[in-house]
Amino acid sequence: VMYRMMISANTSAGRPHRAEHWFDEMVLLGLSPLQSGYNSVVQAWASVGNESRARSWIRSMQEAGYTPDEVTFGVVMETFVKRGDAAEALKIFQ
Repeated sequence: VMYRMMISANTSAGRPHRAEHWFDEMVLLGLSPLQSGYNSVVQAWASVGNESRARSWIRSMQEAGYTPDEVTFGVVMETFVKRGDAAEALKIFQ
C-alpha cells in the first residue's frame, strides 16, 4: 500500500521519475504491481508530455499481462486533451 501511495503522490505532483522509482522499488522487493500502478506511471509520463515514456509503460503493462483499459485510455486522453493535443494521445495507442 505504501508503494502505491508514493507512486500516486509523485504522479499527482508531476514527478514521473519519482513515480517510476517507487514502482521499480516495489518490483525489486518482489511485490507484484497492479494495473493501477502501471496506469499511474503512464499518467505521470503523459502529464509531463513524454509520449515515448508513456508508450513504453503501456508496453510494460502489456508484457506483465495487463491489457490497457478505459482507465489507461482515460488518463492519457485527459492529459493530452488538457494540453489541446488529443491527436497525440491517440498515437500512444496505435
